[in-house]
Amino acid sequence: MRDAVYDQLASVEDRLWWHESRRNLVRSFFRKISFPDDAAALDVGCGTGGCLKLLSEFASRVVGIDMSKHALELARGKHPRAELHQGDANALNKQFQDETFDLVTFFNVLYHEWIENDADALRQAWRVLRPGGVILVTDAAFDCLYRRHDRVGMGKRRYTLPAMRERLEQAGFEWLGGTYFNMVLFAPVWLLALRDRLWPERDSNAPLGELAVPPFPISQAMKFLMTCERAAIRVFGRLPFGVTLLAIARRPDEIEAGPAPLGKRRVEQHVTGEVIHA
Repeated sequence: MRDAVYDQLASVEDRLWWHESRRNLVRSFFRKISFPDDAAALDVGCGTGGCLKLLSEFASRVVGIDMSKHALELARGKHPRAELHQGDANALNKQFQDETFDLVTFFNVLYHEWIENDADALRQAWRVLRPGGVILVTDAAFDCLYRRHDRVGMGKRRYTLPAMRERLEQAGFEWLGGTYFNMVLFAPVWLLALRDRLWPERDSNAPLGELAVPPFPISQAMKFLMTCERAAIRVFGRLPFGVTLLAIARRPDEIEAGPAPLGKRRVEQHVTGEVIHA
């Protein structure tokens, strides 16, 4: 991602309705999980730090890692006490010991050009998670929505929920559930993608309109619609489509004698069938 985009992102991610709504949705999923008091969380591709404060609500130790030195400088400016490392999401095993974290997050990271192999990145996340630890992924959904926003953000792929579930399970995770979200934006974004295919914009330095904070009435309206989406997810378990997806899974417990494994204590009261309901 280019430095100018990081600058724009850092200036809006704490107040832009999209980021706020994503944090609220993630928070609703995390509240269904009983993390230990001394939980450690790793945000892979933390960027300018927009989700570090959210993770600190559920973990006493929060670590962020990103390849961009510029993004980390911006993150440190907002979170001076954060534990931030410049490093490669493709090589988590070289930077962290196995079974270090209780929670690993990828917030719209796996789609990135810098991720050489998304399946391998998930396998490495499995290794740095403790048995019973949780992984949460949000990412861009549906190839038909690929547009300038993706190109400028250095995105090279978009996902469906079945494809994400397959990748997580192949990496050794136990699927807990997932949903699409930002359903109300699907048609407008599809039109933007269509326009982009017909009349592509070549100026990669122009600010991204989708990262601009809209007027207050529009922001409030979008926040209200996202609140309605969260209510629908709570009732129905998931939405059938959307601009973005969320997936949550866990590293299975090791088979051993003794007390009930930690991960099972975390999730056993919050799983209906195979899906955690937000």
